[in-house]
Amino acid sequence: MSLSYPQNDLDRPRKVLGLLGSFWQSTYAGRQLIEDSVRARLEVDKTAQQALREAVASVSRQNVPIWSVRPWYVLQLLQSKMNELAATIWHFDDTDLPAFNALPGFTFDEALSKPYYAFQISTKIVDIPLITNRITDPSLVLVRNVDFWLLRPGLLVFRENPVNNELIARRNVYTDGVVTDVELTFWLFRPQFDERTVYRHFGYVIGSNLPTSKAAKSIVNHTWDAIVGGTAMTDVQGGFAATADIPLVATESETVTDIDIDNTHKIVATDKNVYVYNSNATITAKVGDKVKLGDSLIREYEASVPNDGTPPQTVTGLTLDAGYLDAGFDGELTFPNADTAWQFDTAGRPYFTVSGHPFDVTLFWETVYANAAAAGTTFGALLQGKYGTMPNHVNPLRFLLENIIRGNLTLIHIYADAFGDDAIGALPAGWLRKLVPPHEAVIAIIELPAFSDSGTIVADIDMGYFTAMEVGEDAVTAGVVAESIDIRSISFTCH
Repeated sequence: MSLSYPQNDLDRPRKVLGLLGSFWQSTYAGRQLIEDSVRARLEVDKTAQQALREAVASVSRQNVPIWSVRPWYVLQLLQSKMNELAATIWHFDDTDLPAFNALPGFTFDEALSKPYYAFQISTKIVDIPLITNRITDPSLVLVRNVDFWLLRPGLLVFRENPVNNELIARRNVYTDGVVTDVELTFWLFRPQFDERTVYRHFGYVIGSNLPTSKAAKSIVNHTWDAIVGGTAMTDVQGGFAATADIPLVATESETVTDIDIDNTHKIVATDKNVYVYNSNATITAKVGDKVKLGDSLIREYEASVPNDGTPPQTVTGLTLDAGYLDAGFDGELTFPNADTAWQFDTAGRPYFTVSGHPFDVTLFWETVYANAAAAGTTFGALLQGKYGTMPNHVNPLRFLLENIIRGNLTLIHIYADAFGDDAIGALPAGWLRKLVPPHEAVIAIIELPAFSDSGTIVADIDMGYFTAMEVGEDAVTAGVVAESIDIRSISFTCH
């Protein structure tokens, strides 16, 4: 949609006033009142026109709007609701969390006085560019991320106390003839609302009840493309890229024209589209490069089909869980992407190092030897027949790709620290299985960012000690005929 002004006659109240006749436009003594009435009516018509445009666009799943935009929206807030408990407690997804060692300290879900002025508003409001004190000729304009913040849907925070600003319209609220509150009136300019439009029009058909975002819309479109036209590799790769909000090349052929960076993002512009990435992304494209549909322009997203058995260089290893192993395996097996020497067991049978529980590793190699014996040969003989002579070294991941899962496999490698602003994460991973043909396997490798910290330990510091739990005692009554012990492995990882 064009952002030019005026866009049409709805932005020209004097022209519309002329349609009423020259008497109202130039002769009538109170024509300013008439013009103001026409202007107000046109603002109402703008809202209706915007709703009509969105309805027309919603006919196409490619053009369906993600957010619903309203030219103006009146927001009325009560003074008594400012900094209520619900608006002042800290949440894990807050963007302005203080440091954990900040004084006086804070606890999640417990109120803490913030240095700003917070109000709970409708959770449907997801963006507010400007806030004014009136529609025409405003004397107060508040700018997003300067004068106010929408920290999350439903939480509006002002830098300065709006109650003290005399430019903001207000009215007293009476209860039994007594003033009990003050209502402040704001006008939101072109706010965006989450009306679940993509889901209500197209997502519900395929069961895609994902949080509203451009990434969710992309997943819906890739799924519809796969259902209607048959699954293509671009649908599979595009669906997984959308979960990380990492845009891929959108058209058949494009030329990179510019690469830039702003305060929070890295930007790649082509002759047809503009692609925005996380500031942690590493741009691999160069100005002048010819790129095609489905190409990744950053290092942090790589999709490969290792039909020739060659593992991607960026993948350090591959772990197969129970979904890829036969019955009898209790855990996982990891095949590193690095050359390692062949080893031989006491029976002279060759093997290489596979990470996993010793029982599972033993079961893996016994299965390999048993399969070779069932074919009337040995594993060592198969290796010599393939390579001509027994090789000294082997790449376990290459061996896996060449001999076990070589065909119909797609590896998708994504770095989590390059996820975009609207990344959905692993939430739709199981649902994306609908995009993958039955004969195809997709393994998504999510590389978590490494975290490091440092500290200085003072010499001769008394670290103190603590006493372990005392051994418990219990009396056992007569008549116990059996005892049982359950052994469980309990572990966790703290990120």
